[in-house]
Amino acid sequence: MDIVKQDGVKFITNADLVNTWLDHNNKNPKLFVFEKMCSLLNTDEPSRQMRHHLETASRLFCLNISRRWAGSSRNRLRFEDRNKAWLLSKILMPQCLSDGQSSNSANLERAGTSRARGRPLKPFEECSKKTKIRRAKKITAGRTTSEIKYAAKLVSSQCPTTSLSPHQALALYLDLSLSERKYNILRSVVNSTGTNTFPSLYTLRQTQNALLPSNIYSTEISAEVDLQALLNATA
Repeated sequence: MDIVKQDGVKFITNADLVNTWLDHNNKNPKLFVFEKMCSLLNTDEPSRQMRHHLETASRLFCLNISRRWAGSSRNRLRFEDRNKAWLLSKILMPQCLSDGQSSNSANLERAGTSRARGRPLKPFEECSKKTKIRRAKKITAGRTTSEIKYAAKLVSSQCPTTSLSPHQALALYLDLSLSERKYNILRSVVNSTGTNTFPSLYTLRQTQNALLPSNIYSTEISAEVDLQALLNATA
């Protein structure tokens, strides 16, 4: 059954949710009814306000249908016959749901412009896989494979590479008590992604020795101190 829309406000009828409740009556039906509402409204990532309203609506629906189902002796035909008016009645959705949906579409069409109404568009990295695919399809619609590949290459070349300074890498190395072997494994794995994030172990040693007094030399398993300097310090 299609969603009814009147004056910009969306509705779902009780009949739209009956099958979902019956299919999951013994498996936390409120959750499945909530997900069904999101699906009918095409809302994969509801805002906090929208989620609160939909969760409340799903909870009230489950309480209502549970009472009506028991009153019909759990018989589908009797239930539908006794609750015709209720099944056709609408569950009111707030204006924010309609605004949120229109704003999402408008934002994709007007890249870089601010939103006048509706909830902010959720960051792409925080979206579900389904939402990411939908957004990507809208962006790539009407583009050839060559154009998409070139655009990806162009964006990649413009992204600044982030590397740890020798001092930052040394601090991480010491804080995590990494061995030389573990540091080299970490560096190899991270740097293999195409970013020169971690400096070499040799650079770390040079940095560490530069921070020590000139007469102290350290390695992973030992430290050396000039004997004359030690005698001078203890004299």
